[in-house]
Amino acid sequence: MFKNYFTIAFRNIIKHKIFSIINIIGFAIGLASCLLISLYVFNEISYEKFHNNRDHIYRVGVNLTHGDNKIPFASGMPPLGPALLSEFPEVKEMTRIRVAGENIQFTYNDKEFTENNMIYAEPAYFDIFSFKLKSGDISTALDEPYSILLKQSVCDKYFGNEYPVGKTLLMEGETNFKVTGILAEPIGNTQMDFDMIASYSSLEAMGQYSDQWGQFGVDHTFIMLDENSDENSLSEKLPQLIENNVNPGMASIITLFVTPFNDLDRLIE
Repeated sequence: MFKNYFTIAFRNIIKHKIFSIINIIGFAIGLASCLLISLYVFNEISYEKFHNNRDHIYRVGVNLTHGDNKIPFASGMPPLGPALLSEFPEVKEMTRIRVAGENIQFTYNDKEFTENNMIYAEPAYFDIFSFKLKSGDISTALDEPYSILLKQSVCDKYFGNEYPVGKTLLMEGETNFKVTGILAEPIGNTQMDFDMIASYSSLEAMGQYSDQWGQFGVDHTFIMLDENSDENSLSEKLPQLIENNVNPGMASIITLFVTPFNDLDRLIE
């Protein structure tokens, strides 16, 4: 019976060649499109899945009220992170992340390169996110000012066959950074694949830190809550934090909002 079906189908294809070719091509294009879309979707939803604490990580942003509108800032004020950590016991860990900018010059001996993928972060960065070092002490690598971590490709670029940990890079012809570790390759897809991570404490040492609550759009603040807390319980307490730390005029136009890590399309904006 099946043989008869195939025979009839084959005869129809031969009889209606043009329409058959059009149908086959259309089917092939449709199938290929479905496969490509599926691959794209699976790739997108695979990002950041390797972080062990991802269900307890949140980013705290700032809404600035302007007339009837609220303008959201993914990055907020420098003092926000420490205040969250000190005032709310459910906040177990906190790290601020500051994007270093573009076209930063680094020099080692006669080698000079421009870097565009660097951040400053605090030691808890490695407690919150599941990134590793392939060399260096992860528990102390970002403790001291002027410490910096490099990807292997960056190490190769500056140091060649030399062991990089303990070596010094000169930034912008002024500031020496000591290499305290080599970043391991992420074990999964991530938006946070940085070439360089410098210690956040370096900012204050360089005179680039301000503890002013009116300074918006500076640091991305990521926190990790304990297992019994969520964004709703924390959000209820945030107005009091603003009231305690911000002058009344400023407090009347800003609110804080908490976004679960799993809901973020872009981690660093």
